[in-house]
Amino acid sequence: MKRKIIIINFLFLLFINLSFSFNVVNIEDFKIVNSDDNLNYIFPKPKFVTFQASRGDPKNIHEFDSKRPFIELTNQTKIKFQEDEKSYQQQKEIKKQHWTQNDIEHIKKYYQYLFKVYPIREQSNIFKDIIAHNNNNYENTTATTYIIEIIKTPTLSEKDYKSTHRNTIPFGSNENYEIVSSYRGITIYVNSKFGVLHALKSLFQSGNLVLSNKSKNSNNNNNNNNNNNKNKESNQRNEKIKKLYFYNYPFSIVDKPRLNYRGLLIDTGRHFLTVEYIKQIITSMSLLKMNALHWHITDDQSFPLEIPEYPLLYRKGSNHLGYIHNFISTTNENKTNYHQQQQQQQQQQKHLNYYKLRDIKEIVKHGEFMGVRIIPEIDLPGHTLSWGKAYPDLVCSCPNYLEKRRNNINGEYTFSTPLDPTNDMVYTIIESILKTIKSVFKDPYLHLGFDEIPFDCWIENSNLVTKMFQEHNLSSPSKYLSFFLKKVNKILLNLKNNNGNGNSILMWEDIIPMLDSIDQEEYLLNNNNNQQTQQQQQQQQQQQQQQDIIFQLWKGRDEYDRFLLKNNKSFIYSFGNYLDPSYQSCNTFSECLFKQQELIEEFEKSKLMIGMEACAWEMIPYGDIQSIEKDGISKHDRGYPDRVWSRLLGIAEKMWFKPIFSFNETNNQQLTQSIKDQIKQNSITRAKYYIKILDLIIQNQELINSSKLNKII
Repeated sequence: MKRKIIIINFLFLLFINLSFSFNVVNIEDFKIVNSDDNLNYIFPKPKFVTFQASRGDPKNIHEFDSKRPFIELTNQTKIKFQEDEKSYQQQKEIKKQHWTQNDIEHIKKYYQYLFKVYPIREQSNIFKDIIAHNNNNYENTTATTYIIEIIKTPTLSEKDYKSTHRNTIPFGSNENYEIVSSYRGITIYVNSKFGVLHALKSLFQSGNLVLSNKSKNSNNNNNNNNNNNKNKESNQRNEKIKKLYFYNYPFSIVDKPRLNYRGLLIDTGRHFLTVEYIKQIITSMSLLKMNALHWHITDDQSFPLEIPEYPLLYRKGSNHLGYIHNFISTTNENKTNYHQQQQQQQQQQKHLNYYKLRDIKEIVKHGEFMGVRIIPEIDLPGHTLSWGKAYPDLVCSCPNYLEKRRNNINGEYTFSTPLDPTNDMVYTIIESILKTIKSVFKDPYLHLGFDEIPFDCWIENSNLVTKMFQEHNLSSPSKYLSFFLKKVNKILLNLKNNNGNGNSILMWEDIIPMLDSIDQEEYLLNNNNNQQTQQQQQQQQQQQQQQDIIFQLWKGRDEYDRFLLKNNKSFIYSFGNYLDPSYQSCNTFSECLFKQQELIEEFEKSKLMIGMEACAWEMIPYGDIQSIEKDGISKHDRGYPDRVWSRLLGIAEKMWFKPIFSFNETNNQQLTQSIKDQIKQNSITRAKYYIKILDLIIQNQELINSSKLNKII
């Protein structure tokens, strides 16, 4: 009998694979040690999970009980939206809203989206027994109508409500969710739509998505069309649909992100990424429960952004060095592809690679649907060589400085020139760029760069030095920078006064050492009204560091110790989380997940770190590609499928969930090495399983290729 059941199961699954185009992943290939429960495959790992067998000892829940009921969800399952009225009345004074129609439609569409893209899972032996018990049909034998009930509990504090910009962006405190299962179905408790999106992802990760017969339809009662009805019945019996099952219940999941900001930087200033490719990156980030895409749009090598008032910026600046030209193929079979890529890049010089405003709106809209913020970066005042391709007078001329940066391997790719702070046209164009940015990007954050400013270039330009001294009585590069900051601050204030909305400004940490020589009024860039009373200013200072600069640390913790901690300044931490080959990188999944645990705990206690960000600098949108570094010898992977995802999964997990232990911690001596090894191996297994899921959902091996599982170690 057992053999018969096994044969039936095999034939059934074979029929599914041959007859339908659904993607299938076999969970048996990714076995968690000492556990076969699906709740272990939620990624990132949830904060707290508990479940209890419907009868019997909870310790024996893995023993199959054919009479145990299970929950069945389909894309037709009713979703009910309710409010926690008691909690709502308590919070009514800060005008928190009930579910909006837009939120309801968004959640329903996202639920349908997950049913469409999520792969079918070949199940463990437990669920195969359920299949066999129900005659190989995943049918709701109890005829119970299950529902999903979503209850909004507006429990955000005034501080959290403001930090999430009135619940309009995902930012930690409004991404919490709680899932409770019962005989009626699933209940989800959240305080925003962003929590719902995370809850739905966790449901699909923990449930069993399978093919099932479509429910029988009893509408064929017309005797005159008896033959047609029989044909319809036959078709309906043969038609398969996806159903999501949960066989261990009741269970509950209480989850919230560890960090408010969980970001990824992409670099289109060094290599153009198509709109569709960026959207696929956003989709992958969302499925990893990351919430912020930092889009480094422009750099020395390219200005790929449409600016309607100054079209020469993208017409002449978008292709000049907008790709890494020293990369090589790593496999013989891809040498042809490599030469094709080179030919395509030559063609791209004729066809402008830039982002139209409608492209950006499409990307921002996709980010909104996926629950991922899109934060633009226009790097100032350095990294602006591409601006000078259209308007040479915008950038500072310093040939001796550039010649020092040249090397035989990279050529002009390493050239970097700053804007000329004495040219009034610079500020006119900056204002036009920022107006354009604010017209298409909706996020309250705006990144302005301020990294690696080449002071040597400013000093070399005698005209700039003379003009700064004669007209403004300024005699040092730090004073030039102070002058530039004051001008940019004025532009930001004018933009705020015109539309009523200011931005929180992000800057790289390079600006911090220069702040000692710059007046506070000039560098805060907090977009506050200078006419505020002293009392109003003091009140605002007590509210989450005002709208001060948020600094991004990429060199290490030195500036945290020297400046940020003493001055109570917020920051995002990227050091140790670079995905390109550099000293700031983590090099394996395990290192990316476990190495910085003590550091994160220290930063969390200070309450100054708003989050972390992985950085994919100078990455190529296809695989089997390496770059030759400037020493002419070193070669490193540069492709997204080769380098990014094996590391990003570890970073995404540590940003959401604190692992049970850290390899660097000394207070966990009670954990034996074998237990630590098992925890590590289980984490690796979960990551390998989930990158397979991402691969099947995205279906673009030039972005994610799960066949390279050996990269996850």
